[in-house]
Amino acid sequence: MAGDMHSSSACQFLINEVLSSLGEHLCTADNYRHQSAETLIQTFWKIASSMQSALHFLQVLEPWLQFACTHLSTQHVNIILRGTIRYMVKCGRPADDFSGNFQFVLKRMLKSIPDVEELFLMDAFMPLVELVQTSNARTMMAKTVLSMFFSRYDSNCIEDHIIISSLMRLCTILHDSINAVTVEDESKLYADLINKFIQAVSYQDDYEQQLNFYVESRSAFIKLDAVLVTLVHAVNALSLRGAGGAGGAGAASGGWLQRACAAYCFVTVPSLHCAITKLHLYLLSGQVALLNNCIGQAEANFKALIGLIPDIPDYILEDGQKKPTHTKVAGILSDFLSTMLILPDNLDSNCKAYILSGLIKTIERIHWKKTEPLYYSTLLRILDLLCEMTQEKYAYHLDSVLSNDVLYGSETEFVEIIENYATNICQELLVVLKMLGDVKETKKQYNLALELFWRVIRRGDLLQGPMLSLAANLWMLSQKLQDSNNKLAVSKRFHSSDSST
Repeated sequence: MAGDMHSSSACQFLINEVLSSLGEHLCTADNYRHQSAETLIQTFWKIASSMQSALHFLQVLEPWLQFACTHLSTQHVNIILRGTIRYMVKCGRPADDFSGNFQFVLKRMLKSIPDVEELFLMDAFMPLVELVQTSNARTMMAKTVLSMFFSRYDSNCIEDHIIISSLMRLCTILHDSINAVTVEDESKLYADLINKFIQAVSYQDDYEQQLNFYVESRSAFIKLDAVLVTLVHAVNALSLRGAGGAGGAGAASGGWLQRACAAYCFVTVPSLHCAITKLHLYLLSGQVALLNNCIGQAEANFKALIGLIPDIPDYILEDGQKKPTHTKVAGILSDFLSTMLILPDNLDSNCKAYILSGLIKTIERIHWKKTEPLYYSTLLRILDLLCEMTQEKYAYHLDSVLSNDVLYGSETEFVEIIENYATNICQELLVVLKMLGDVKETKKQYNLALELFWRVIRRGDLLQGPMLSLAANLWMLSQKLQDSNNKLAVSKRFHSSDSST
């Protein structure tokens, strides 16, 4: 009895080796005629499907499935996949025991099939992928399929609804596997694969369906900030495409798409964790809304941006390192102030330039040190904006937006309000100049004095005595500080050379 079992096992092993070797040989040999290849696959299947060991079956299946993918039609491959599912169901062991072998099989298929999209059009492919039941096994299968798919996919967009649905399912498996113990590198890989999927999906000119896809994706991938950022960018791009594409179809339908896209972004951004990213996306979304003449939505984003400024930390973690935020914040605020020039006032509001007024009040009460460049550089940029806002005609406009130079037409009350803001900013900058002198920050004091001097002589009315006096004092201070800094530098060089000798 034991001898018979040993003999049967040896026979099965021999069959496995012979079939595997033959399959590998066929994969590397010259092309076969279709009829011969079909006959070979049928003969192989009769032998393989009678194997008692599921492990041997999957090992043999690898090369033969590759052979079928390269020499037979997708219908034939689909039949083999169906047979594989039936075999694994009947073998009496859970598919999870062979998840590694399944991955090898899938990799062979994904590498060898001429058109990788055709796999998702087979009704047996996704059931085979999801034959494993445990979360870890499914996650590995999904990662394998998505990685191989996007490494071979060479088209600009995915339009087939079946393929989109299948890829969405695989991306959802990846996303849902993320928990508190998932390492950061793994989360980044998942986010990268999901982003590739989102960026590839296209419904062409069906803007409503495209937006619905983004809404579904936001709900499905809410754990991954990198994916939410991609979605916000994609929706802003859709908004602009809808406004300018299809003969202006978006505008013709009353701008519903632009308003819906603006609402999507405004609702999505607060879900992010990084304050700097939120700041940037509020600005971008507001700019897109303004470009589409959705003034109310632009204002909402800009108000949210201003409200977020006090919560910006001095440092953020990037790639495991603490990095200062001052440079990034300064760049975003500079961009924001440039946009503020063309933002029209809400005429229903009693406060003129009320968005800018809100920014100035926020700057006054935040925790920034007054002697730091971020604070006084921001004040200088606000001063630049205020000076430009008093002009009869602004330096730039948007065709679809009536800016304040058109709305107010250099109205005396509006100009006086702006000039009052400018006066207050100048006074605050003079206070900062004194503080820099008190703490012996002569280099910063020199730079600020010179920056303010150039603004006074370019923008100020030097026919007025106080303005001329201010310019003269700033110039004399800058020259005095320059001489002091030069003497200090010479002194340092002297002491350095003296100590070296």
